[in-house]
Amino acid sequence: MATPSVSARLVAIRKYGKSVRAHHDAPLSTMNHRRSIRLKSHNYSSPGYYFITICTHNRQNILGNIKNKKMILNKSGKIVNEILLQLPERYPNISLSTHQIMPNHIHIILQIVEVHSSSNVRAHHNAPLSHNAPLSIAPPPIWQRNYYEHIIRTKNDLIKIKKYIKSNPAMWHRDRNNINTYALRFGPASGNP
Repeated sequence: MATPSVSARLVAIRKYGKSVRAHHDAPLSTMNHRRSIRLKSHNYSSPGYYFITICTHNRQNILGNIKNKKMILNKSGKIVNEILLQLPERYPNISLSTHQIMPNHIHIILQIVEVHSSSNVRAHHNAPLSHNAPLSIAPPPIWQRNYYEHIIRTKNDLIKIKKYIKSNPAMWHRDRNNINTYALRFGPASGNP
């Protein structure tokens, strides 16, 4: 049986709610034993801005390409964009502040906003970030297991990170996630974002 295309895998994710988390491909037996990169003392549901970078599995350029310093999304990239834009509809306490899809990774700034206790905020059962697809239809991994996260604590930090995200396509030739140029400059990539 042929391996499904990335677009087909992303359509399956959208249809069946398969995980688009960075570590969805980890076996369940090892997921609970991985070292967490999250701050133990921070309440991640508290209002604030969060910068997240998620790379594709093996940093494959599957979301589009850079042309004239601009990101051109392919079908898979458009599906990822659609899923990102739907996050605030699925989770009323989340605002998508800024995002940039690159050939092999995505940068996102999420803002968690305070929701009144009378609001019913809970995860959607078929949310794109859930892990509830039957194993018999589970597509091959799309995302790398680990991801980068940063709690944005100041307005100046927010401005700098937004500028970095927006300029990312123009800086693709220097991007450490660009496997074509990274290997030439620094040797083989380590596999972590």
